[in-house]
Amino acid sequence: MNLISTPTKPVTDVAQRSASLPYALPFLTEDGAVDFVYVNGFVKAEFDNLGLEREFERNIASCDSDGQHTLYMPENTESVLKDKQWYEDRERCLFTHLSQPKNRYIARLMKWSIINSYNDEIYRLKPDPQHLNALISALELNDNDVPRAINVIGSHQMLAQEALPCIHINKVESISPSNLVQQIQTQHAGFNSSKLKNVIGDILSLAENNGDSDHDRALNYALYHNLELYMGSYEIIYNHAGGNNERQVAQLNNVSVLSEVYGERKIAKVVFDFQNVQSSVGQHWYCAVDVTDDYPFLLTKFKRFLPRY
Repeated sequence: MNLISTPTKPVTDVAQRSASLPYALPFLTEDGAVDFVYVNGFVKAEFDNLGLEREFERNIASCDSDGQHTLYMPENTESVLKDKQWYEDRERCLFTHLSQPKNRYIARLMKWSIINSYNDEIYRLKPDPQHLNALISALELNDNDVPRAINVIGSHQMLAQEALPCIHINKVESISPSNLVQQIQTQHAGFNSSKLKNVIGDILSLAENNGDSDHDRALNYALYHNLELYMGSYEIIYNHAGGNNERQVAQLNNVSVLSEVYGERKIAKVVFDFQNVQSSVGQHWYCAVDVTDDYPFLLTKFKRFLPRY
């Protein structure tokens, strides 16, 4: 993230000058730089203090099988909490009880963050009521006891007193690999499901980033909103049009992102380098994403790319 200090110039002057520069600068306010974010990760909910955690436990312990609360805590609170799997399965209990409307007052006071697959916190989240519902839903575990990944679109401004930047959320979305497979197979029923899942899984692993640079935002947006990327990669890797090969005839070797400025628009080209596994002959494909504003959008879905040296 770029922070710009201008002790002798007002912020408005810097903002005007930055618009004419041939490289990306973050959006500027009187408090400093604001970066747009498009990040993928998992939701983490924590109690802000011990009192809030005890209030949540009181709700669990005093809740009957129909979800109705009694006025007083049971005498054997520890045993009740154990029977309701609070100590063994906190994640599932959090989703079950926070998703109840009467417990939203607790959810509003909790600390929300987005974490990566290594359980590292990337950003703090301050959701409004609409986005709070989406974050609670993301706590639900799937059949494999794995939480649901989400995409968060918004912006953040790193302040001196913050250990982690806090995202101002514009949108929360959930697009799983199975969603991508289903959408693609409605268009190309001839694709092998297992192979397609492997292609999608390998390419989606590229979304493991902070999502706060133009390059990361372009890459992440393309990974979740460009079906042509996966269909084209499948065709290249398995030479599907040339005989439906069982084995890979090519492999994806590298992905890079190139930035270009066209007038007032910032365009990022996400380039995919493939190589034939036998002849080592390479071919390059790209998709173009406009990353000027907080919401990226596709310009080119998947076309041949000629490198310039």
